[in-house]
Amino acid sequence: MDFYNILASVTTLYITYNYALTEKKAKHHWTISGTILMDLFLLLLCSGDVKQSGCSNKNYRPAAHNGIFLTIAIPMIHMGELVADHNQGDDSLVLAQLWLSLGSVSSVIARWLWVGKETSKVCLSFLIISSGMIMIHLSSSIAFFLYGVDFLIVWSGLKFIPIWLPRSFTFGELAIVLQLLVGFINRFAFGCLESSWLVGETFPLLMFTTTLLVTVVAATCVTYVTFSHLSVWRFILTYVLFAAAALGFLHVTCPETPLLWLLHFTMKGCKRIWLVTTWFLILAITFTWTANQSFVMKQVGSSSNETISYPWQISSSHIECLKNVSAKFTSRKMFHIYIVLVYIPGLIVDPTFLFLASIVVFSLFIIVEAARAWKVPVIGPCINDIQLLFVDERDQGHIFLTHFYLLLGMSLPLWLSPMLFSTHQGTLEMYAGVLALGVGDTVACLSGRAIGFLHWPGSKKTIEGSICSIIAQMVLIAAGSFLGVVKITSMFTAFTGVIMAALAEAFTDQIDNLILPLVLLTLELFSPNSIGLIVAAVNFSLHEMRTGNCVVKKSPCSGRILAVLQSKRPAVRA
Repeated sequence: MDFYNILASVTTLYITYNYALTEKKAKHHWTISGTILMDLFLLLLCSGDVKQSGCSNKNYRPAAHNGIFLTIAIPMIHMGELVADHNQGDDSLVLAQLWLSLGSVSSVIARWLWVGKETSKVCLSFLIISSGMIMIHLSSSIAFFLYGVDFLIVWSGLKFIPIWLPRSFTFGELAIVLQLLVGFINRFAFGCLESSWLVGETFPLLMFTTTLLVTVVAATCVTYVTFSHLSVWRFILTYVLFAAAALGFLHVTCPETPLLWLLHFTMKGCKRIWLVTTWFLILAITFTWTANQSFVMKQVGSSSNETISYPWQISSSHIECLKNVSAKFTSRKMFHIYIVLVYIPGLIVDPTFLFLASIVVFSLFIIVEAARAWKVPVIGPCINDIQLLFVDERDQGHIFLTHFYLLLGMSLPLWLSPMLFSTHQGTLEMYAGVLALGVGDTVACLSGRAIGFLHWPGSKKTIEGSICSIIAQMVLIAAGSFLGVVKITSMFTAFTGVIMAALAEAFTDQIDNLILPLVLLTLELFSPNSIGLIVAAVNFSLHEMRTGNCVVKKSPCSGRILAVLQSKRPAVRA
């Protein structure tokens, strides 16, 4: 078992232990803790079993761990929501969502064991007990119905999506995406039962965003099935027809005309008008920078074949490798900076409006990626040429997902936050995406490449980069707390979450844009004293450094160029 799984296991055990002891008034806290511990045990067994097809299947992204252990993060987030709602009053709906999220974990484990050649009786026994405890605590008929729907979605998705979209996911990444999908369905279903969600702006906002996502996904599937992507006009017409049907549905279900409601919602108050203006300005700057960067990178590629005269000759392939790697790396991190400039004003001024905007942009991402992947005439090749300049080795499948994960990672803390539709906005968990990706990941990568020499054991990430990442995130948290923008209940809890997210960034081989915000969000939703986690992690790292497992490494490209320079350098006379 690698250090990342050990770290995640200790974190899960510690949070569960604190939850079981502190939530004394919760009726189901012991059964929840027991179910989580059983799922944790099963996930550890599945995570260490590399012989199963979930890891070795050629349809999954190669050169990466199966990542199945990460699926425990979603129930931990719902547990944090339960703690927050328990302090405010009724928590029955959140409790049902927690049990359903545990059910999705059981579905993932069941699928993993099903595709395995050998399944122990112990694993089956724990899985049966865990599933039985979940079904017993689903008191309402709609919760039991959603449990069956969730199982079918997770099982079918894990079975068919790797075949339809090969090499695009690891097993764990796909499982998390499916968990988030069924979680979104569950939240909407229970939201329609929550009386506080049916008044004011909340209900039409949920109806609009849900209808938008369902319409875009359905139109995309129909476009592929009917081969409408072979013609640009049929491609556009399909989405237009589905949009018209969605507007008709919203006109019937919502009290106000959908387009008028959207206009009133967008233009409500000077703050939202200021936000829209700021976002469009940042969007224009981003498009201009992207076009310029595409031109520069194409020039770099075309000039790499030219012969360069040096005192000793360097092959053009080495120069091309160095320039392309550096340019792609810088370009990708610039997108992190641009999206931070969008999200920070939105989180400060109006998180609810940012919620709507993020759903709209995510829907546009689906349409654009469908046009690129299916090579829709005229627009598809143009989009593909631009995106190819910014992808890395993780985008090996039929679809490119890193930009989806970036938007998803920035938005998930906002979408999953229990405070989104309450008056207690501005809590730290809403900023988990900005902290983990916009600040932490960006600073870690840039500083690691600039000053990093000492690498974490078994990882390409540097200790210097992780330290700079922690410092940058804590500076931003302290500044937000000082200015009154972010509400901090415990600075030490924030520090703990930042450290654990930095360690996750250093050791995980999954797509960090998806994983890091979930890790930080899970820890920020709780407020126990987690000093034991830090001590354990630091002691392990120091032990690895003392035993010599922490070594200095160079990137392959820079290493090759250094070797060429040394071999071509003229000999110096004594």
